[in-house]
Amino acid sequence: MVKGRRGEPAQEPNYGADVSYLEARKPAVQAKKLILKHYDDTTYGYLRVTVDKEHLTIGFHQVSKSSVTQSRVDLVTVDLAKHQVVAN
Repeated sequence: MVKGRRGEPAQEPNYGADVSYLEARKPAVQAKKLILKHYDDTTYGYLRVTVDKEHLTIGFHQVSKSSVTQSRVDLVTVDLAKHQVVAN
């Protein structure tokens, strides 16, 4: 989410921008630094979140006229017991 200030329109962050201000005050998982690698604000889509006793998976699915596509960059799976991102 991007929020404007004092009536100004919101400015999109640059790729690779430090967005550590979005990090939680008391994170459940320790991380070095939150960096915005890339984003797409022109293609519509939805998030699909699935969870079971072992994994949490979040994927962004683009909505297009021809098909629903998904790339590996837009999919993340977390091992809940280890608190680690795992390969998809």
